[in-house]
Amino acid sequence: MKLSGLFRNHTHVGLSFSDHVIRMVQFRGSADDLSHLQSMEKSLEPGTIENGKIRNASVCLDKLKEMVRLLKARGKRVVFSIPETQLVVRVLELPGLMSDKDLQNYFFIEIGRKIQLPFDRPIFDFHVTARDANTTRVILYAAPEETVRSYQRLLRSAGLDPAAAEFSGLGVDRWIEHAGRKPVQDHRMYVQIENDSFSCTIFDKEVPLFVREVRLQSAQTNGDLSMLISRAVTEITRMLNFYQFTIQKGQSAVTTIYLIGNPKQTERFKNAIQMAVGIQVVSLSVNFEKNKIHKNLQSIFIPALGMAMKEVNE
Repeated sequence: MKLSGLFRNHTHVGLSFSDHVIRMVQFRGSADDLSHLQSMEKSLEPGTIENGKIRNASVCLDKLKEMVRLLKARGKRVVFSIPETQLVVRVLELPGLMSDKDLQNYFFIEIGRKIQLPFDRPIFDFHVTARDANTTRVILYAAPEETVRSYQRLLRSAGLDPAAAEFSGLGVDRWIEHAGRKPVQDHRMYVQIENDSFSCTIFDKEVPLFVREVRLQSAQTNGDLSMLISRAVTEITRMLNFYQFTIQKGQSAVTTIYLIGNPKQTERFKNAIQMAVGIQVVSLSVNFEKNKIHKNLQSIFIPALGMAMKEVNE
C-alpha cells in the first residue's frame, strides 16, 4: 500500500443540479455499506437556474453553502452533474481509420466549422464505438465551457473540490450496474421526472448515445398532471423511434425504460408509458437491504448517489 493511501480522503460526494433543486449525497468507504450515507436537497426559486445555466449565483451559493455546512462536506472532492439542457451528443461516422489523437485534432479544427454546435467555446469528449480502414464511428459529447466553469466556481466558493463533471444519466447507470440490475447487452432508457420536465438518456451497453431534456409545461397543459403525462408519453415515443430508426438504423431498439422520480408520480407515468410503447418499464428504487441504507432515500437521489460512487469504482 502506498503511503499516500493512508491519508486519502475516503468520503465520496455526488451533487446533482436541475432548474428546481440541488441534491447532495455523501458517504464514506465502500458503496456496499451506505449505513452512514447522508443526503439533502434544497429547492431553488424560479430563475435561480434556467435551462441549466446559473442565473443567480449568490442565491445558488447560499443554498449550497448551507448544504456543505450541514453535511460537514467542506473540502471534500465532489463529482457533479451538468444539466442535460447544456449537453450535446452527436453520433458521427468519419471516413478512414482515425486514432484518438487524430480525432482530438479533428474536433479542435472542425468544431464550429463542419461540426456546428449551439454554443461557442465548447468543452468536449468522445468515445469511439467502431474503427476500421474505411470508417471511424465516434460519439461526441460537448458542453459550453462557460457553463461548466460557472458550476466549478460555484462549488469552489461553497468550499467543495470539483473533481469531475458528468450528466445525471451516467450516475444512474453506475448505480444500476452496482445494484446488479443492468443487462450488459441491453439498450436502455433512463427517464428522470422532475416537476414539469423530464430528462432522458439512452445507453447501448456502457455508451450513452442519446441525451435530451424536455419541458412539459405549456399554456395547454396548465399544470394538469394528466396532460403532462400525455406530453411525456408522446415525446418518449418519438425518442424511441428516433433511436431505433435513425441512430440504430433499424437494427436495435430500447428494451427497458427505467423511471426515477416521486413514487406517486412515477407510478402514473409508468402505467401510461407501458401502455403506449409496449416495452418493459421499471420504477427504480434503492436496494435498502443490500446497501444497509436508511429507508427514506427516494430514487430521485440515485443520480447524485451514482456520481458519488464514481471514484469508488475507479
